[in-house]
Order: sequence, then C-alpha cells, then structure tokens
Amino acid sequence: MRTAAALLAVLVAATILYVAKEVLIPIALAVVLTFLLAPMVRRLERLRMPRIVAVLLAVGLSTMFLGGLGWVMEEQVVGLAERLPEFKTNLLKKVDELRPSSGGVFGQAGQAVSELAHKLAGEPSEPGGAAPVVAPEPQPLPVRVIEPPTAPLLYAKNLIGPILSPLLTGGIVVVFSIFMLIKREDVRNRFIRLVGQREMHVTTPALDDAAGRISRYLLMQSITNGSAGLLIGTGLYFLGVPGALVWGLLVAFMRFLPYVGIVVAATLPVVISLSASPGWSQVLMVIGLILVVELVIGNAIEPLLFGSHTGVSPLAILAAAAFWTWLWGPVGLLLATPLTVCLAVAGKHVPALAFLDVLLGDEPVLTPEARLYQRVLAGDAEEAEDIIGSFGKDKPLSEVYDTLIVPAIRLSESVRHRGGLDEDHDRAVREMFSVVIEDMGELGAAQGAPGTSEPSERGLVICLPARDSADQLVARMLARLLSNAGVRAEVPLAEALTGEMMEEVATRQPAVVCISAVPPGSAVHTRVLCKRLRAKFPDLAIVVGLWDPNVNIPAAKERLDITGAVQIVTQLQQAVDQIRSLAGYASGA
Repeated sequence: MRTAAALLAVLVAATILYVAKEVLIPIALAVVLTFLLAPMVRRLERLRMPRIVAVLLAVGLSTMFLGGLGWVMEEQVVGLAERLPEFKTNLLKKVDELRPSSGGVFGQAGQAVSELAHKLAGEPSEPGGAAPVVAPEPQPLPVRVIEPPTAPLLYAKNLIGPILSPLLTGGIVVVFSIFMLIKREDVRNRFIRLVGQREMHVTTPALDDAAGRISRYLLMQSITNGSAGLLIGTGLYFLGVPGALVWGLLVAFMRFLPYVGIVVAATLPVVISLSASPGWSQVLMVIGLILVVELVIGNAIEPLLFGSHTGVSPLAILAAAAFWTWLWGPVGLLLATPLTVCLAVAGKHVPALAFLDVLLGDEPVLTPEARLYQRVLAGDAEEAEDIIGSFGKDKPLSEVYDTLIVPAIRLSESVRHRGGLDEDHDRAVREMFSVVIEDMGELGAAQGAPGTSEPSERGLVICLPARDSADQLVARMLARLLSNAGVRAEVPLAEALTGEMMEEVATRQPAVVCISAVPPGSAVHTRVLCKRLRAKFPDLAIVVGLWDPNVNIPAAKERLDITGAVQIVTQLQQAVDQIRSLAGYASGA
C-alpha cells in the first residue's frame, strides 16, 4: 500500500511539473540565480552598501555578462553557418581517404556481397549482361500548393514570437531574483511558517544546509566550468578551430553534467576540426587539448575547490539530469543538480522523506559490518576480503576484529535467531566467516602485530565457546590475539558437550578460562558453564566475553547469576588485557 501511494505521489508530482513548466521554470531559474548571487550580495552589504543597491548591482552585472556572451555566441553561430558548404566538401574528402580501396580484402569482400545481392535480385552482375527491359513509368503531374497571404499580425507574431519568448522568460527570472534577494529573510520565514513552527527545528537546519550546499556548489562549479571553457576556448582559437568561443561556452555549460557532459561537449569541436582542417594534425591537437585540460581540472583543481561536496551521488546526478531534461528540456539539464541537492537535503532532515537521502545521497547506506555480512551471505569471499582490507588499513588487528568482524557475526546471529536463515545457509555463512577469519589471522601474523611474540609457557588460556560455531569463531579470534601477545591459547570444538569441556579444563589445568558468547543467544549456556566451572574449580580465573559493547555489565551479571571473581568483557582487546593480567603476564611482555 505504501509503495503504491509513493508511486502515485511521484506520478502526480511529475505531471504537475510537466503541465506547469511554463510557470515553474522561471521560478526555478530565479531560485538558482538567487543562490548563486546571494554570497556576492552579502559581501557588498558588508562594504556598507544598501541592500537594494547591492542586489541591483549584482543582478545587473550578471545580466550584462550573460547578455554579452549570448551576443558573441550569436555572431559565432552565424559565421559557422556561412561556412557549412566548405565544411561539407572537406569532410567528404576525409571520408574518401578513410574508405578502403577496392583491391584490399575489405574491398573484395564488399564487391562479392554486391554481386551476390544482384544475383538474388535477378539483375546481371557483369557489365556485359543483358539488362532487363523496363517499361517507362508515367510521370506524375506536378502539384503546386499556393498558400494564402499571411496576415500582418500573424506574420509579426511568427517573426517576433521566438525572440520575445526567451526575453520574457529572462525578464521574469531577473525580476523574481531581485525580489528574492531583497526579501530573502522574509521568503525563508514564510517557508518556515508554511511548514509549521513546530517543525522549526527541522526546517531551519534544512534550509541552512540546502542554501550552503547549493551556493557552494554553484560557485565552485561555475569557477571550474568557466576555467575549463576558457582554457579550451582559448586553445581552440589559437589552433584555428572555427567557433572557438561557442565550443568553450558549450564545455562550460555541459560540465554541469558529470562525466557525460564533457564527452558531449568535446564531440562538436572535434567534428568541426575534422571538417574544417585540411589534415589530421589539428584534430589530434584538439583532442589532446581537451584531454589535458579535463585531466588537470578534474584531478587537481576540483578536488581542491570541492572540499565540501554536494552530498549527492554521481549516479543520482546522472539520473536526475535525464529526468529533468525529459521534463523541462535544456533548462532541466541546467537545473538538475541544484534541484537534486534540494531533494537530498529534504531527505536528510525530514523523516518522511528519508528514502530520498537513501536514493540520492552519497553517504554509504550500509554500515561496514552490514556490507561485510551481506557479502559473506552472498558467498563472495573476494569482496568480503576487500571490505576488510579497506576498512583495516593502518588499523591494528584487534580493532578490525572488534569494530568490523565481530559486529558482522553478531548481525548474522540476530538474523539466525529470528529464523531468517535455514540450516544450509547458516552453515555456509559460518564457513565463509571461518575462511575470512583465518585469512585475517595470517595477515595479522605476517604484518607483525604490536606486541607479537612467541607464546610463553607460564600459563595456558582456554577459550570455551558458550554454545555454537559463532561463539567459536570469536573464540578463535581471541586466541589469535592472545597468541600475538605471547599467551598460549587453545579453543575446543563448539560441538563438545559441557562435560567434555570440564574434562578438558581438568586435564590441561589452564591459568585462565574465557567463555566466548555472541549475543543475542548463548545466555543460558554461558550461565551453565560459569556455574559448573566455579563449582568444580573454585580458584580458577574466569573471564566471560559478551561480545557487544552496548551490553550493560551489571545487568548481565545479574541475568547470568554470576558471582565471585568472574570478569565480564565486551571487546576482544579488553579480554586480551584482562587475561594477561589474570595469567600473570607483565603488561609489556
């Protein structure tokens, strides 16, 4: 029901956006222009300039700049149109140069295919063959459509309409922007009042976040795109490519669309160079120029300027660009990223719209332990090891165990106790975790974990699994850490009965016994093991590992009915430190 309602809401919203685009497009452009010019207006106000003067100056300079660019572009486009016949001739010559000769392999193959086609069509393929006699077809009578004379008003409308419509839209955008910049606090307060004063704690950080992200994005992106367009346009001018300014502006505009935009923008100057230049050297230099500029700006300048990102994933921006272009055409392409940022901010701060943050945001939607468990569940050992490797870079082995692998095992245990895994899947998950832990142990030993030394003969530690293989997995990790710290440690099989474990302890006489228990299960078995160990070995040092840092230790002692000198720890590193102390090892050994 909720999914159907959400889909219906999306369809209704898309319909409204499409039907009302003539009204919404100028408003959206004005909002974006307001975000772009607001930092400039604030700086002018800090110089003791009245707000109205600062707004008019900022909007006037921006309008003059855009108008000048439009006029220069119109001149360049007209010049390109006049040279189209020359481009056509030059391009045809290059095509002839690339066409394979008839004597080559491809030429012979093409000739054979042509002859076969003639045979199938019943036509002679040899020059000497008799051509079939075809009766001349009657020529159709020419028809001429005479249009009535156009009325003067209709002629004026057809002539001025295409020019007047963009001018009217631009005028509306400018007027809206001026009033939004002058009354920006009033607009913000009205929006907060519209949402509701009770939600002020949500709308205030959301508005500040959206305004900061969009203004920062538009400013930084305009700087980088303008720099790329200027460099490429200047380079194309000195290379002699016709319409160099047009292609530079096209690069600056299309770079607002990540990844794909620069490819689209670079295609046209390459094609024009291919058509206008007599040789191939200019084409290669144009391609090299675009590649060098894009690599320098994309890998050096943008990472430096974009210290704070927009919070939207690149895939979401591409999908949003396609969606808004479908709705609003080229204007939608320009507005795609700002509008998507607004939606992502709304999803971040409004609980009812949290799905937008999941769909559009660039933050990981799964925690590292959830990603690891998901890959283990899928049987993908390679990616699971990649997750561990990237997470554990420059981290000690104990921290990787405590903050990644043990939480992933705990997550699998909670799923198993809810009945989410059958026996076969549970066994496969346990085996996969066993492989991962073994590889991690070898990696920690190979890297030389801090404090690694040969196990001492002073005291043996037995790590008893409280119940099942999950408890044994963590017990193995603890034994690995103890071994790295110079402590002898052994782990009995999880399938061993409680009586067999008691016999093992009686036979080996360890200095410390640690019971490994992974929540949410194993509580009953842990209580039984503690009572039997305390009854049979009253002087034995016992440590209980409840591997969850959120465990309430006093409540856990009461629930497990633990008395005496039994110690409870929640993390592996704590267990290592506690066991070393109980077993009589010096802290620095």
